[in-house]
Amino acid sequence: MRGIYLDLQTYLEHPALQSEFYTRDAERVRSAIRAFDKKRKNFVRNLKLDLMPKRLQDTEIYAQIAEAKIKAEALMKRHEFIAGVKAKPRKVSRTSNLGAKESLSFVWECGRVGGRLKKKLKYCTEVTFGPGFDAYEVDWESPVVTPLNPFMRRFGRLENLEQMNFVRIDPEEVDGKRGRLEEEGNNRDLFNFRLAGGKVYVIGWTLSCVWDGKAEPGPIIQLDDGENNFILNDRFNVKLDTSRPTRWHCKKHI
Repeated sequence: MRGIYLDLQTYLEHPALQSEFYTRDAERVRSAIRAFDKKRKNFVRNLKLDLMPKRLQDTEIYAQIAEAKIKAEALMKRHEFIAGVKAKPRKVSRTSNLGAKESLSFVWECGRVGGRLKKKLKYCTEVTFGPGFDAYEVDWESPVVTPLNPFMRRFGRLENLEQMNFVRIDPEEVDGKRGRLEEEGNNRDLFNFRLAGGKVYVIGWTLSCVWDGKAEPGPIIQLDDGENNFILNDRFNVKLDTSRPTRWHCKKHI
C-alpha cells in the first residue's frame, strides 16, 4: 500500500490529472491518499490482531487506493494517446489507384487510422494502436449517388446536397437508448451514422469511392471544419461529389 500511495502522489503531478476535464477523477485519487494517510499508522498494529472488522477496514482502504491507481494510469494513457493525435498532421491526403473495370479507386485519409482489430461489436469494431491505446471504428456507406438531373437544376437546385455525417446524440434525447440509431424517414440527401451515447471524439477518418472518370481533377469532397478537418471533434460532415454515379464509404475512429 505504501508503494501505491507514493505512486498516486506522483500521478497527481501528471497533466492528465491536472486537467479541468478530469477534476472528479483527480479528486478520487486525492480522497484515496487522504484515506491512507488517516489509517496508515494503525495498519501494522491491526495486522497483529484477529479482529475481523479492523482487518476488513484495511482491505477496503487497499481496494480504494488500488482502484484509484488503475483509474489514474488509464487517464494518463488516454492523455498520451490524445497528445499523439494532436501531434499528427490534420491535413487530408488523397490517393488513387486502378480499380475494377479500369475505373479509379480514390481514398481520403486524415488523423489516426489503421488500428489493429481487437473485437467486433454490435455497431462498431474495437481496434488498438498499441498497449492501452484503444479506439472504436465505425463505418457506413451511401447508396449509389447520381448526378443532379437537368429538371432539378431548372427549378433552382444548383448543386448536389448529398453528404455523409457522423452525429453524436445524447441518450436522453432518444429515451435512454444507446448505440447506433436508424434514420427516420427517407431523406436521400443525408447519409448519417447516428450514435447515441457518451462523449466521443474523432481521432481519424477515411473516405473512399470508385470513380468512373479521369484521375484529374477526380472527385472533390468538401469539409467545413477549417484546418482541423474534424479531428478531436465530436461530429463529422463531408459534402460528396455526385457528378458521377458512385457509392461512398466512410470509416471513422473515435
